Amino acid sequence: MYTFGIKRDILMRQTLCEGIDSMEVKVISCPACGHSLNIEEGQQLAVCPACGNTVSIEYGGRSGGTGTLFSDRATSAPIATADIPKGWNSYGTIMNTPQSITRPFTASIATTAPDGKMTMFANTGEAFHQIKKGMLERHIEGGFDQQMRTPMRAFVEPADYLDRMASGMLNREFSVTHTFPLPREELKNIRAAREQVFNECRGAMAGVTGVRIEVQNVFVGGLMRVYAFSNEGISHCLLLGAAMKGMEYSYSPLSMMGFGGFGLLGGLFGAQQNTTASQEQTQTDDFGHAPVNGAMSAYVDWESTAVFGMFCPAPLTQDVLDVFCRFVRSYRIDPSIPARMEAMSRQTTDAMKRSQDQQFAAQQQAYRTRQAAIEQSQQAWWDRTQAHDAAVRRSYQAQMASEERRADFSEAIRGVNVYERPDGTTVEHTVADDRVFMKEGDPFTVRGATKGENVPLGWVELDRK
Repeated sequence: MYTFGIKRDILMRQTLCEGIDSMEVKVISCPACGHSLNIEEGQQLAVCPACGNTVSIEYGGRSGGTGTLFSDRATSAPIATADIPKGWNSYGTIMNTPQSITRPFTASIATTAPDGKMTMFANTGEAFHQIKKGMLERHIEGGFDQQMRTPMRAFVEPADYLDRMASGMLNREFSVTHTFPLPREELKNIRAAREQVFNECRGAMAGVTGVRIEVQNVFVGGLMRVYAFSNEGISHCLLLGAAMKGMEYSYSPLSMMGFGGFGLLGGLFGAQQNTTASQEQTQTDDFGHAPVNGAMSAYVDWESTAVFGMFCPAPLTQDVLDVFCRFVRSYRIDPSIPARMEAMSRQTTDAMKRSQDQQFAAQQQAYRTRQAAIEQSQQAWWDRTQAHDAAVRRSYQAQMASEERRADFSEAIRGVNVYERPDGTTVEHTVADDRVFMKEGDPFTVRGATKGENVPLGWVELDRK
């Protein structure tokens, strides 16, 4: 049970008991220290005078109200049921304003007292994504994560979350007067609730391969706060409560092919990606600040699963507080709402996947088209090069043959023969001599000789071409 340091007599003061008729007084024991508590009939919360522990009072399922069904004004679709005082007016609406991929719409209910001085409301909450360490991504507070389709906001404790909500709703100065545990059945045993969510997270990732996801911690909690403010000189109270949960996890691809995050809020429990859970994961106490331990990415996915509120005149009285606590305790969302949200989220996820597949196929086709064009261009260049080289070779061969013919014709006209020196150069000599010699060491001095003529030493005979 939560202990928030509330003054021991906070609910026993005359201001909180003003206007209440005589009620039966019952005695129960504080679950923290065993001290006796005097509880009036219908009282929802009490503070132990011995240890200061705030105790949420159960009444064995007695509603004390009408168990009203709240439906959407436009479609009459059921939204939720809750206990409200007799004679109060009830309203419901489903607003198609997507907050995140797991909140494709917001379902809200409200109820107003006959005199219009008090109003209670509840809605389906909101979801957020925090990037502690991103691979090719970074956290932008207040931004929108396109991959997760979720607003980016760093995790805050329930008290801070409610204070921010109150600031946005009131847009004026206010003060916090009281803080209580949120009287919801699922929050009676926080440790067991966290263990259940932790096991659900691990179970959702077991048996699949591809990446390593380590669940480092989960959060389950709820809180209710009372805010005092003035409007046109009249004092009012705003009661706000929220049930919250979250998951902190790290992500590392087993290969370098995959990247990106997905988590508790719609992505994890319906994940189509390949994952494998660590078998040695333990929860840490400081939610939101677990070490990354060399992981490629680390995230926190968190949400308010339900938000409750009440506007009423000040000072807050015990009977008004009890009315609100019964409303919060008895609130039950209609099963069609989460089922519809899940279906719409799945449709969005499937559409995103189909779009990604189509984009990938288009990119592949564009690549193949470009590759074929490149290969065709290269083949055309190669064909042109070969044709040009063949033409050059044919032209060169024709030119050489022409020069050889011209040379033979010229030699015959001029009456000379061509001889080759030892260094490969040629020399012409008259056809009157049968042989031609070159003086050793002097390639430019040649002489002729007839058949049988003796040539002195120091002359080298040249070969006729």
